[in-house]
Amino acid sequence: MSRDDSAVWRARAEEMRRLVDTAEGRVSKELLLRIAEDYEWFARSIEQRPNRFLPAEDAVPAEVKRFGERIASAGAPPLIPDTVPDFLKRGPAMAEQPADDEN
Repeated sequence: MSRDDSAVWRARAEEMRRLVDTAEGRVSKELLLRIAEDYEWFARSIEQRPNRFLPAEDAVPAEVKRFGERIASAGAPPLIPDTVPDFLKRGPAMAEQPADDEN
C-alpha cells in the first residue's frame, strides 16, 4: 500500500462515504464528506502528476559520472595499495636543529 497509489486514496474516500450513513449529526456527516472529497482530490493529483522518480540510469548526471565509477560498497574489499607510498616511509619531518653558537 503506497501513498503514491491513487487507488489507496479512492478506497479511503469510499470508506468515509460509508461512514456518513452511520454518523449522527449534520456536522459529522459534512466533515466526513469533506474528508472523502479531499481523498478524491489526492487521487486525482497523483494520477495527473508526472513520475517524480528518475530511472536508475539517469539518477547520476553525466557531469558527475565522469569523475569515477560507482563502487558497490556492500561486501567489496577495501582498496589497499600494493605498496606504501614513499612519503609515508619517511616518517614525520624533523624540525631543523638550531646551529650551535660558536663560543
